Amino acid sequence: MIQVSSLEAHDRIRSTKHTVLKRVEDYLRSRGRQGATDVEIQQALWLPVTTEVPRRNELVKAGIVRNTGKRRKTGTGASAIVWAIVETPGGQGMLF
Repeated sequence: MIQVSSLEAHDRIRSTKHTVLKRVEDYLRSRGRQGATDVEIQQALWLPVTTEVPRRNELVKAGIVRNTGKRRKTGTGASAIVWAIVETPGGQGMLF
């Protein structure tokens, strides 16, 4: 049997997940064709890698975000994928 507190925790996590997903989408949308690397997203939104990457992956799977084929150097000198919102003929893709 599932405890009420477990259900409440699940609802809080799901709500937070949705909020973070929206924040990542909105940030990438604000960057336009310039896009952003995971590190740039994490720094701009103050998100740990373990939170940002799964949300960005969800947006990729939903067809909202794509790998631009470009790479940018991070602060450590590593080369990172640049992600951007998928552009559609009627405008840009939207999840929310």
